[in-house]
Amino acid sequence: MTCVSLSLPQAGVRAEGSAGRGEDRDTTSAGQARLGDLVQRARDVYRRRDSVDAQRRPLALERDPLAIRITKLQGLGREMVATLAKLNRHAQMVNNNLQNAQGNDVFPLRRQLRAVQGEIENLELQMRANNDLIDVGIADLKTLDNQIAPLDKELARLWTDIEEVREGWTDLREPAEKFARGDYEAVFEAVDDWQQTDLLWPGGYHWKALCAYELGDITEAETHANKAEDLRTKELGMTDPVSESEAVLALVHMKMGGKYAARAKDRFSKALRLSNKEPSWFTNFVMGRSYAERETDATRAKVELERSLKVKPKNPCATVWLARLQTTAKKETVRDVAAGTQTLEAMWTESGGRSWRLGYFLVEAYVAANRKADAETLWKTVLALAPAGEQSGLRERYAKLSPGS
Repeated sequence: MTCVSLSLPQAGVRAEGSAGRGEDRDTTSAGQARLGDLVQRARDVYRRRDSVDAQRRPLALERDPLAIRITKLQGLGREMVATLAKLNRHAQMVNNNLQNAQGNDVFPLRRQLRAVQGEIENLELQMRANNDLIDVGIADLKTLDNQIAPLDKELARLWTDIEEVREGWTDLREPAEKFARGDYEAVFEAVDDWQQTDLLWPGGYHWKALCAYELGDITEAETHANKAEDLRTKELGMTDPVSESEAVLALVHMKMGGKYAARAKDRFSKALRLSNKEPSWFTNFVMGRSYAERETDATRAKVELERSLKVKPKNPCATVWLARLQTTAKKETVRDVAAGTQTLEAMWTESGGRSWRLGYFLVEAYVAANRKADAETLWKTVLALAPAGEQSGLRERYAKLSPGS
């Protein structure tokens, strides 16, 4: 099967005609119409892909065993050549002995020579037959390759088409923007809906893994991260590692700790090497998000989040987490409460003040900036926005953040 790119569509750029402040473009009537068009386009691409794959599959099933058979025949041919060389040397030795033989020694040597020569003749016949089989096999293989090549070309073109459709879906449904403001459930819903049509997108499972991680369900996060990797390697046949998968698995494993911590460090190192070769805003963001969990890694978190923003300026995921880092970190080289608060205020305003999680990030920033009145006012709004099931835990967090409130 033709390998496809794993890179996630770019984030943080709104197309012309985007929805107004506080409104998601995929909720408007125009957005819903466009989403329907994208779904239909994806279905059409998959339908054509399935048709081409159905033509390719029997050819591949015939080609692969044939290629293996030819390889084995060629190996057998090399063994025969080596055996023939040994027999020729042996015949030459017997002949030399015969030339010097006298009396009773002559007859046995002649008989021995005839036997060796018979083996040589028989082996040469086998070699010619083997070579004939190889020639026929190679001709058949070339015929199959010529039939498969245009199908592979068409599959590659179709994968380009589906990646373009994914770009359109990402532009419309904005998973990065939803994730950044803490609407993890909305990201889940959007990806679930899309995966009913786009069955072979590892990036969808990456988003699900990140959302499960933020919601505190590490087991589910690992499940989605593994699904992405299985889909990439087993279904799509991609053998080379990619930075996005390595980073997401590392994020989850680092949180799991214990025996998984060493694996996480290895995966982070691999993700960094891969992203240095092929920059990925998503990879650097995920690495920065993981490092932001630990005060001792605050500097590394800052570096990775800034790298993410260098690869894709203003991408919302790195933007919000860099702001959180600036308003919560203790290290002076990382902490910049004024800048972080300004960023979070802008994002809160841009979102229309509707996300309780993003609002709480700003509450944290106001507390860090010693803006107690602003923190208390916004806290009341955040608490009212939060679902009933979240309010108790949110109150506990706020009590620790602002004792006496």
